[in-house]
Amino acid sequence: MTRLVRRIDRELGVTLPVRDMLAAPTLGEQTLLLSDAVAGSRRSVFTSGRQSD
Repeated sequence: MTRLVRRIDRELGVTLPVRDMLAAPTLGEQTLLLSDAVAGSRRSVFTSGRQSD
């Protein structure tokens, strides 16, 4: 699991805690966890460049 989490970080630029991945007992739940993390990182990239009006 540690190797997987490191590869996700390296390939996708998304940091997932190992304990969160271990707490998701099925591949489907781990996939949802990763999807949410990727979507969250995209949101932060898109919103970080915006300035308030």
